Amino acid sequence: MTIAKRSLIALFALLTLPMAANAAFISIDDSDVDTITITVNDFEGCFFVNGELLSCGLGDPQSITLVDGEVHEYSASWIDLGLSADGFNAHYFGIMDEVFSGVEYSTSTDGFFGTIEGAFVGFDPLVSFGPCEGIACNPQDGTARDFSQPFLSATFISEAVAVSEPGTLTLLGLGLLGMGAARRRKKA
Repeated sequence: MTIAKRSLIALFALLTLPMAANAAFISIDDSDVDTITITVNDFEGCFFVNGELLSCGLGDPQSITLVDGEVHEYSASWIDLGLSADGFNAHYFGIMDEVFSGVEYSTSTDGFFGTIEGAFVGFDPLVSFGPCEGIACNPQDGTARDFSQPFLSATFISEAVAVSEPGTLTLLGLGLLGMGAARRRKKA
């Protein structure tokens, strides 16, 4: 057997061995009270947060922890073989139809590379982004929402916030009114 033939057989054997597939990965985790953490990996075309490079290439896992309540922008590209859907979508989280956190994203493909760009924000009780309009609000309860694309695994995990029921708030309000009325009578 010639050297060329042996080399060809070795190359074929190497190419047909099972290998772990790498898919791009985004995790946006808002489960902490004061911060939001984004973790990414395996973006052949790089991943940027607020215009700064976070990760580039395979096997380059990176994380960054940011402040809740501020809008953070991101963009990235990865090999999707033309399978990503073009369009805009969002996962908003809120309390009683008011948006307090979430992720927005637009995806597209050029037939080989997929592109995702958008913004995300972590929960801050003092910062509302207005009412949910056009897209339903998910409860601000610590659940995860998937926004994956072909060859891209992506999730947003919301912060869990305890919300009093309307009946409890009504009783509390009536109690405060009663205390105010009793105080007024005492003064008079």
